[in-house]
Amino acid sequence: MNAMTDSNLEVNIASYYGATDGSVSRVKMDPLGMVKLSELIPKWRMNPRKHLGTLNGSLTSGSSDRKVFVFKGYGDNGAAYLIYQIGRICHYQFGSPLFIVEHKKKIPRMPQLTHPRFDYPFEFRDITIGEMKKMMKPNDLFICNPAYSNKWFGPNLPMKKLMYLQGMNTYPVLDIFFDHYVSVSHFVQQHVKNVFNTPSSVISPFINQSVFRNKTPWNERSNDILILGYKGYAEPVFQYLHEYYKEKYPSSNIGYRMVKDVTQKELADLLNQHKYYLTLNPSEGFGLPPLEAMACGCAVIGFDSMGGRDYFQHGKNAYIVKYGDFEQLAEYLRKIVLDPNIGEDIAKKAVETASQFSYNRFETEWTKYLSEHIYKT
Repeated sequence: MNAMTDSNLEVNIASYYGATDGSVSRVKMDPLGMVKLSELIPKWRMNPRKHLGTLNGSLTSGSSDRKVFVFKGYGDNGAAYLIYQIGRICHYQFGSPLFIVEHKKKIPRMPQLTHPRFDYPFEFRDITIGEMKKMMKPNDLFICNPAYSNKWFGPNLPMKKLMYLQGMNTYPVLDIFFDHYVSVSHFVQQHVKNVFNTPSSVISPFINQSVFRNKTPWNERSNDILILGYKGYAEPVFQYLHEYYKEKYPSSNIGYRMVKDVTQKELADLLNQHKYYLTLNPSEGFGLPPLEAMACGCAVIGFDSMGGRDYFQHGKNAYIVKYGDFEQLAEYLRKIVLDPNIGEDIAKKAVETASQFSYNRFETEWTKYLSEHIYKT
């Protein structure tokens, strides 16, 4: 083993974990001169797939000097959660130092805490755009969502740029100056091609299968229909459907429960308490909540939201109609309530469908894409 000073080792490991500003404490050595990494970095920050190897002044052969910057990766929505995961893949699979970029002001966070909604650790250092610009190089990678197209990062950041296209209603104009575009669904892929003349690959998102899983037998669940009202249009659309249903089927009585502002774990518990999930979103790039409901063993009924066409199979794993077809939707609601066996059969097939959207699949597809398009040079 080559001789190495404490200070050199500290800088080497701190740099790997994206902390070059002295925020990582001094390395502590045991009597044999070996590093106690547990005293340097909390256990949850340790790379589960790689180790640092021998202490010869360099990281493992899997390390990369390409820095990766994820814009708004700690945001409180599913889009931020997914690009954060892409950044983690760059870090853990390719060894790139990862930074979470805030717009102008960093948000104080304790690294030992976890994200309040998605329950992942604030594992990587966050920096401002100004700090990023001082340290970026042409070979580095910037990742963001299309919702920030109005900031025009494309023509103004002299490094590689990747956009994960997760919707179509959060950006009136698309920043077409990125190097790489990946869509969450074939519907989004077609949309950005038709509207913005921008081609893209497709990599579907994943559901957290350690949280969203089928834990409750069908006959132990409530017959009330669960609705997630996390977007403003759910309430007025539901109100119209409810009135329409009562007028068309006055003798049929259906119970509903609408929930808002829940964490992933809270939502999974609620889904496991109900047989049916009603999705009323008019348009989604992909639509994770219905798929999460399917993973939890719910029979899903509602609008296909267009992005959901990548996993919905009408009459097999869900009862789905086009947006605005309240007549057909009301008929399916009545049908599924009158015959619970129909819902149970659909729910079983839904669980099988949801199992295909695992994190392992997401990681494999992104690793392949990044290998071929980003890390090949």
